[in-house]
Amino acid sequence: MDLSVTADGESRYIVSCPEKMEWDARLDLAAIVDEAITESAPRVILDLNNVSYINSAGLGAIFALRKRLVASDGRLVLARPAPAIQRLLRTVNVDKLIPVADDLDHARQLLTTGH
Repeated sequence: MDLSVTADGESRYIVSCPEKMEWDARLDLAAIVDEAITESAPRVILDLNNVSYINSAGLGAIFALRKRLVASDGRLVLARPAPAIQRLLRTVNVDKLIPVADDLDHARQLLTTGH
């Protein structure tokens, strides 16, 4: 599965990730988000449901996406990581910087409330 962006309400998008978040995913994530999301203050759910492997380039892609979104007054929530991916996110303290949700409904709530 490749990266894809789906509109999910007003100024809200779900970005579905591939099975492996590596170097190519980093480049593709920036390009697809820039192409699909043009308005200011977008709210993005990065759906990690299909991700079984992520390396430092993949983590870098997530941080770069967050930086882009914050610069445009947008928000990012990570959703549905597998247990191994969730452990990695906690280990490198990503969850302290970017909210992580167990499901898409919770991710939508986090984008709305910020908690």
